Amino acid sequence: MKTSPCPPALAGFVLPFGLFLCAESVCSAPPPVPAPFRSDRLLILPRSGGHRPALASLHQRTRVNVLRTFPALQGLEVLEVPPDADVPALVEAYRQSGLVAHAEPDYLVRAVGLPNDPSFTNGTQWALHNTGQQGGLPDADIDAPEAWDLQSRAPNVVVAVIDSGIWRTHEDLAANLWVNPAETPGNGLDDDGNGYVDDVHGVNVTTGTGAIGDSAGHGTHLAGILGAVTDNGKGVAGVAWQVQIMTCRFLNSAGHGSISDAVACIDYARLMGAHVINASWVTTEASTALELAVASAREAGIVFVAGAGNDGQDNDLPLITLPNLALDNVIAVAATDAQDRLWNRSNFGAANVDLAAPGVNIHSTFFIADNNYAAMSGSSQAAAFVSGAAALVRAAYSTATPQEVIDRLLYSTDPVPALRGRCRAGGRLNLRGALDPAPVVVWPQAPVVSAGNRGGPFAPDAQAFLILNRGATPLPWSASVTASWLQLEPASGTVSAGDKQTVSVALSPVAATLPRGEYTERVEFLLQTGDGCVEVPWTLRIYEPAMVRLRSAGPAGSGLQLGLTGQPEATYVAESSTNFSSWRPLITNALPASGDTPSFWSDPATNRQLFFRARVWQTN
Repeated sequence: MKTSPCPPALAGFVLPFGLFLCAESVCSAPPPVPAPFRSDRLLILPRSGGHRPALASLHQRTRVNVLRTFPALQGLEVLEVPPDADVPALVEAYRQSGLVAHAEPDYLVRAVGLPNDPSFTNGTQWALHNTGQQGGLPDADIDAPEAWDLQSRAPNVVVAVIDSGIWRTHEDLAANLWVNPAETPGNGLDDDGNGYVDDVHGVNVTTGTGAIGDSAGHGTHLAGILGAVTDNGKGVAGVAWQVQIMTCRFLNSAGHGSISDAVACIDYARLMGAHVINASWVTTEASTALELAVASAREAGIVFVAGAGNDGQDNDLPLITLPNLALDNVIAVAATDAQDRLWNRSNFGAANVDLAAPGVNIHSTFFIADNNYAAMSGSSQAAAFVSGAAALVRAAYSTATPQEVIDRLLYSTDPVPALRGRCRAGGRLNLRGALDPAPVVVWPQAPVVSAGNRGGPFAPDAQAFLILNRGATPLPWSASVTASWLQLEPASGTVSAGDKQTVSVALSPVAATLPRGEYTERVEFLLQTGDGCVEVPWTLRIYEPAMVRLRSAGPAGSGLQLGLTGQPEATYVAESSTNFSSWRPLITNALPASGDTPSFWSDPATNRQLFFRARVWQTN
């Protein structure tokens, strides 16, 4: 990959019965969920059109109380039901009443793999700068030092960590906590009238107060990844050295929570001005209430970062709904390790997981003491890296829309072979690329290698390139290839300011007619911006197939191939279109010396072996 002047020739949440966190450390199994939904609550979405009196009458007949209403979410209501109520039956009664657009149980949520015995490390943060330490692959990181030369702080960006709370006095977090300017600490009052008492740094929706202390350690760990105070001589470095971390606690000490409380947290973050939400939990029950809340966050311009999950499953199957929500402000994140491999517990999905980020053995702040740190693994940790990156992108490009922020994160990733077909980007977060001020980006720029036997098929046989125009004026462009075995469409165009265009490059039918060998070409993009020509190498490797058929030239017998023996005194002839001059003989003593000496032939390129005209004796 390189950028150069063009040559003269040159003229693209949901788990069984509830939500759960996406972190995993030493535990191999998550704590059990006590019930699929809360027995004391349900959620309804009233129909519009003046049915309030009838709905109030239904509430009275079913002995329910309205605990909370969300005006910004089309009047969504959280209902408290009597202790002896049959929740599924009650949900069905509301659905059949004709008075609600939707009714659902208040599904439970739970954490994935909260650590029972956290592994503490020496503070090495390979994910930020990987030089091969801990057996890692050099540069399998997010290029943080290179990125910090461009942007290291996001003092005006608010990131809401919706999780288990935060250890608010931690030495590496206290200075970066969001402060509610309209709330007076410790007076026991709801000064700003938002429904919560003393929500100075955030809220605990389960108590209706600002008691945000961490109940499980998970929220504190994520906060340190995305925004630990940096360059203070203590603990760890955050992706964003300075940022405002808003805390919204809804998970208990076992990592359990519910949709209604998750919705309350999302609504709080929207109301209080968050720019990014980190939601490292998932659910396997489709929830209209949850979708409404995330859609409302979208309307408020919030980037919603979700961990893909830790079940090792394909999110393109209809199993996980939070990261799969069809909203363009949601970005789902898988986890990779220090060798750029997809973590074996991470979920993936070519359509529903957007990109990957480091998520294995991640060292960060913890909740045992003010100077406590621990290592954890999971897509939760990967999501936190992306949340921190989103904060820095938002700080560097303050007018960027949520989709523009996400585009910067997606289309700057480092292509990783292990991620091809496992996420939309096929790559791992690159913070330096996301912050790149270049007005035009061609993505991806990684070399393409296609391979297969003569005649095809070849894989991969195509690549979509994106031309992103981050500038303020339209961008004329053209693309070209000279080899007849490649073709592209379209070959030229103009990308509007802030828009992107896809160029499809594929192997042509000519590739199937080529003889064995290695062919090289470059796809060239001429950008009318003074930036020269972006060149992406493409290599086609064609192997000679072992087109060998054995026929008996003597007594009838079974086939003789790769060491299998036939009938006594049988002669077998190898018939092939293969050019045998490229094969080398390999003599073996596996068969008796009497009779014709058997000759094996092996193709060095494919390591395939075959007999070539050999008379053999029956052997045991």
